[in-house]
Amino acid sequence: MSPFREASAVSARRPTGMKKSNLLLAALGLAVFFFTASQLGWQSIWEQLRRIGWAILLVAAMRTGSQLLFALAWAWTIPASARRVPFFDLFRIRLAGEAINYLIPSGTFGGEPLKAKLLSPSIGLANGLACVAVGKFSQILAQLVVMVAGGLFASFTLSVPSDVKAAMFAALAVIGVGLGAIYVGQRRGMFGWLAQHLVRLRVGGRFIEPRIEKLRKLDLIISEIHTGQPGKFAASVAFNALGWLGGAVEVFVVLWLLGTPRSAGTAFVIEAMSLIISAALFLVPWQAGTQEAGKALIFGLCGLSPASGFAVGLIQRLRDMIWAGIGLLCLATFRDDDSRPGVSSKS
Repeated sequence: MSPFREASAVSARRPTGMKKSNLLLAALGLAVFFFTASQLGWQSIWEQLRRIGWAILLVAAMRTGSQLLFALAWAWTIPASARRVPFFDLFRIRLAGEAINYLIPSGTFGGEPLKAKLLSPSIGLANGLACVAVGKFSQILAQLVVMVAGGLFASFTLSVPSDVKAAMFAALAVIGVGLGAIYVGQRRGMFGWLAQHLVRLRVGGRFIEPRIEKLRKLDLIISEIHTGQPGKFAASVAFNALGWLGGAVEVFVVLWLLGTPRSAGTAFVIEAMSLIISAALFLVPWQAGTQEAGKALIFGLCGLSPASGFAVGLIQRLRDMIWAGIGLLCLATFRDDDSRPGVSSKS
């Protein structure tokens, strides 16, 4: 199956109920988008965009640094027993998977199976799935670190309403507890355990039961990544955190382009609070409306023009669309049989 067909299958396999809920969330997001824009004034938003002009492409180009850091972080999660994967291949695979995550409304996880599929000719499917699972966890954990640091910084430097602070830290606490559970699960073997319990509950038994041994093998590989190479996992989290901080650099530059320069600390707070909103509303497809309205809210809290914040959200949406297009181009570079000279097809 070609990579494009494999990606399309991710969307086709989603239950009808999930598709309907995605459509509903997207519609609500669009309603928030147009309501917020009408309240702020389309002319004001357009004026902010006009100030930046073609420099929008500069903002998109700046994302290259973060993309390289994310790919480097992912490289640290490859199992020690697996063969080495060229960094350029990892970079292309990651961009291809992230493009599917962005374009298919599946809660930012739809492209992960595709990443494992594209990695499998190099290191085998089991190692590829383990690498994807640990890499995704590392990225989300690093995001939490940045969000907590930004939340603490904002609580001491901004006049944030107490109810907003409470909601912010409550969301971070829930995310933290969830990540803690996933970390313990990855170290002790969560997939085999979950499969066994689903079979006992007679849920998907025909599909799951024949695959329990493979899931246990996957658990062993994931556990080995955590216990056998903890330094590498820590390095992965560190590089992912640097990648997330790249967004603060982008905000800093955009503020300068808008003629309202602010300190690096303000840019960091804006990006960290944006990540909190994105994490809390990750089920909204394409972050429809939430990205722009969230930025408008954060800019207002930081004493900046909400219209500028809405415009920044639009700029970052255009940036994401450009990188999604680049990811699709990367996906097109993989052959239909996913084979390359000198690459093993073990599983």
